[in-house]
Amino acid sequence: MSHFQCPVLSGDADHSLKEAPHGKPLIVSGVHADAATSRRLREMGFCESASIEKLSQGSCVLCKVCGVSVALGADVAAKIMVTQDLHEPERSQPRG
Repeated sequence: MSHFQCPVLSGDADHSLKEAPHGKPLIVSGVHADAATSRRLREMGFCESASIEKLSQGSCVLCKVCGVSVALGADVAAKIMVTQDLHEPERSQPRG
């Protein structure tokens, strides 16, 4: 039996938004998609250096960008590269 462990992001390593743990402050470092998808993601606020927060992950990835909650398909989230924002404090995880 294998156990899934959330990756720990370092400030100098890029990971996809799909792979990133939720509840940590993130910075968009790039978008690796076709021109139309890249343009649409940037219009939604997923541009380089944008601060975002991944809220949850399931069949879609829920995140907050520009103060708005956005749901992305896992395939699209895999095209957004992020690094951990070391200048922002971690957000506390809600207890459930």
